[in-house]
This record gives sequence, structure tokens and C-alpha cells, in this order.
Amino acid sequence: MRDRINELREDYGTLKWFLYNAGYYRAIMLIYGNINGDLPDNIKREIKDNIDDKILIIWHSKPDKEPKIIRSDDYIA
Repeated sequence: MRDRINELREDYGTLKWFLYNAGYYRAIMLIYGNINGDLPDNIKREIKDNIDDKILIIWHSKPDKEPKIIRSDDYIA
């Protein structure tokens, strides 16, 4: 499986640019897929390390399953 963490970081950076440079009010990041029914640890770390309350993160683990809103406190130890 390919590590896509750099793509995630780039997308997150793009959303932040629109928020803080283009005057957008909110942003939504959609994450698709899963490993063993959970978000991969590297994605959890990125969410934890780059929390921004203006960005809503929604994880859709697989087809026919309800998407989950990932809140900032979900992955903070």
C-alpha cells in the first residue's frame, strides 16, 4: 500500500490557503477508505498535529457505510 501522507498534507495545505488567503469561511476534507476498520495511524497523527477548527474532516470508510465526522478531540491523547 502506498503511503499517501504527502498528498494529504498538500490537500490540507490547499484548504488552509483558501481559508486564510482567499477569505473562505470553512473547508471540508473528505477521506475515503480504511485499513482494518480504522483510520491509519499516520493519518491520525496528521489530524492530531494539524488541527484547524475551520476544516471539517469527514471519513468515509467504505461504500454502504455512514461517513464519520472526525472531531479535533477524537485523536488527541
